[in-house]
Amino acid sequence: MKIAFHLVGTALLLLGLTLAAPSFAQTAAECNLSFDPTQICTDLPCEYTVEKPYCYEPPCAPGTVPITCPCACPPGQADCICPGSTFRGAPPYVCHPYPQPRPQTSRQCTIREADGYLTRVNTGEGKTPPSNPFDYRTFPGTNLLPNVYTDAFDGQGNAMPNTLPSTPKIPYNLHDGDPVVNEIDPRSPIDDLGSIFNSILEGQIAQVIELTETKDRARGGDWTDYDEGELSFKKKALRQDLRAALDIIEGEPVPYRAYSGFPLLHYTGPQKVKRVVPIHDQEGKLVGGNVDVHQIWYDQHIESDTAFIDPSSIMPMDADGNILVNVPWTVTYTVDVLNRGHDDFSPFVTYTDYLPNPDDPAQPFKNPKKPPNIGMDQSFFNMEDGTRTVFKIKMTYPKYLNLVYTWGWRFHPPRIQVMENATKKIGLKALQNGDGICPKSYAGCTLPQLEQAVFCNPNNPRLEPAPYSGPGATNTCNIPDLPNCHSVQCAPGQKRFDEEGNPTQCEQNKLYAIGRIGDFSPAKRMWLNLRQAMAEAERGAYNRAKQIIEGEVRPAFLAWQDRTVLPCFKRDGGGNCVDPCLQHDSRGRCLQGLEPEKGSDITILYVNNTIYGQLTQGGWVRWPEWESRYNEWRKEFDLFEAASPLWEEELEELVAEVPPGAPLTQEAPQRPRRPPGPPILHVTAYNADTFPHSYTIADFGGVRSWENQFKSSVKVAGSGCWFTFGRAYWWLPAGGGLNGLLCVPPAASADQGPGTHRFEVQFNFEASRRLRFYQFDPMHHDVAIYSIH
Repeated sequence: MKIAFHLVGTALLLLGLTLAAPSFAQTAAECNLSFDPTQICTDLPCEYTVEKPYCYEPPCAPGTVPITCPCACPPGQADCICPGSTFRGAPPYVCHPYPQPRPQTSRQCTIREADGYLTRVNTGEGKTPPSNPFDYRTFPGTNLLPNVYTDAFDGQGNAMPNTLPSTPKIPYNLHDGDPVVNEIDPRSPIDDLGSIFNSILEGQIAQVIELTETKDRARGGDWTDYDEGELSFKKKALRQDLRAALDIIEGEPVPYRAYSGFPLLHYTGPQKVKRVVPIHDQEGKLVGGNVDVHQIWYDQHIESDTAFIDPSSIMPMDADGNILVNVPWTVTYTVDVLNRGHDDFSPFVTYTDYLPNPDDPAQPFKNPKKPPNIGMDQSFFNMEDGTRTVFKIKMTYPKYLNLVYTWGWRFHPPRIQVMENATKKIGLKALQNGDGICPKSYAGCTLPQLEQAVFCNPNNPRLEPAPYSGPGATNTCNIPDLPNCHSVQCAPGQKRFDEEGNPTQCEQNKLYAIGRIGDFSPAKRMWLNLRQAMAEAERGAYNRAKQIIEGEVRPAFLAWQDRTVLPCFKRDGGGNCVDPCLQHDSRGRCLQGLEPEKGSDITILYVNNTIYGQLTQGGWVRWPEWESRYNEWRKEFDLFEAASPLWEEELEELVAEVPPGAPLTQEAPQRPRRPPGPPILHVTAYNADTFPHSYTIADFGGVRSWENQFKSSVKVAGSGCWFTFGRAYWWLPAGGGLNGLLCVPPAASADQGPGTHRFEVQFNFEASRRLRFYQFDPMHHDVAIYSIH
């Protein structure tokens, strides 16, 4: 029998090749994500010259060969051969380390459903030939670039200093001096909370109950002043333990602990903004800057005192937006590694391009174009439990800064934290997707202003100036009556409670901020029930207080410790979330826990300004179904009925003999084995907080290629990893400012069930070998991240 097989199916050409347009909620019939192939390369520039090295657009005319882009050679090697069209079959417009080709933005379409929203996403086409980075015969795939040991470049051909993270001779090229390591107390919040709960249940509260019962039985006969003093002492110790647990959760000062001031509840965003401090030479000339960052690492956590970096103080500009001085700068990290925090320090910075705005030739840099450019691991340095390590990391010019995310590869994705550029603003076009899920008033607001809008108490009369200036200080935010606070806790020396025990104004500000977090958060549930247990103890109901700590606080404590499963507070013998529930939401769902939604690959929950996630199929943060973009001809193979599989080697030989795009006719007596796929991701996103979150997928090299540079810490400080992500040309396949924000509606109130938004994402590129996709909330980033490998 003769069967025709198309090596490259028509659908492959139709995916992701038109520019995204703002879309509003539509019906299922209207949500058509087909593409017009005649629009490929329409109106795209095709200039590739030394004077104008725009290396990020493909050639338009079929058959044309663009001029090879210039590339940088290492010092002393002016005759080096730069990567070009011959490397792994890459197209001739690949000009690493100049910006790699950028794909078309994704097509997004949102549908209103009965219990929420559904958005379908068709991503832009990958910019390298199809391959499988995970197959040993095609490893590492066509999206891996050769190592180039020079700095990266922007789209105008300008070198970006401090963008070469490692060389064979200098493994830590971006370290400004050697790290300084000292020993510290390794005890973490998990250690201390566990000890406190054990102390309460096995010590103070049990003894208080026993002494109280003894006193009741004695009726004064055998009860002495000593016994009364012992009971009073145990009551005071119980009160102190409950207050200590609450202080840990709230992030109040805890003596002699490295984690002091780092809350388990993520409500302190308004006070996590840091300005880069300018550095001048003896003549007063601006020569650089530095910002200090303090982090703690333990179990699944990286917590930081900095979620936003404001670089405007080292970006002097004229009235037309031209930067007067470009200076590199540094970030000084103080990293405290507590128990079970052992990992490798590897901040991954992402930089944008910085291009003139063609729509404003008179002032081209008043509002410059800043498309994604390059990102990189800046270090990969081993850190042990019970150590404090101070790193000073070199950064390139601040105009390129997008964000820095610090991840721990030994416990990833939960162990991750991000510092965003504080001057980034929400664009009006980014808010057009959906049906008003994203508040339109967010237009023009900086990311710190979104934190203020959520967590600053509108009834607080104490308004303070914004802690950042420069480009981000011009208030274009449309949120009415925006509270302009940058603190939601009592400052050192301020009283939290008055003489009667009532909360003062600054304590009320904290209670307001915590109230914006959904009660479904394990940390919030711990906090609520500890406060209830304290109230029961104060009125003498010690047995009830014990029941609350055993039945409510401890299960929440266990649920808080693991973000790789959805929170559940009561389980049956099989480990399933069960009734009876304390309460249900409006749709009858049990608020004792969430299970993965059937039909989704992954279910995520936004709560406590972070993300919990669970794969429906089980396992831990792996989605192996996606290895390559879908090939239509393999689908046709799969449809052919045959008795037994065709040997895969024969299939590969068959494919190798046929030019791309050519029809294939071949005798096929047996049925071939279909590779894993297709790469259509189904995500259910719940939001149990009382404010909108947003869903975005970031890609680090799958669409636009990546580079793997050697780095080892064996010589200096232990094992380390033998290689890192190196540099990667990043992109946003779904959501974000590029494609339009995809917001997840909030819960109606803190004690109600979550809002829902489902996503179907068609991936039209290959994953990088190191990371499949990175999910995050671009509006409240910090620790709201859940990536998949």
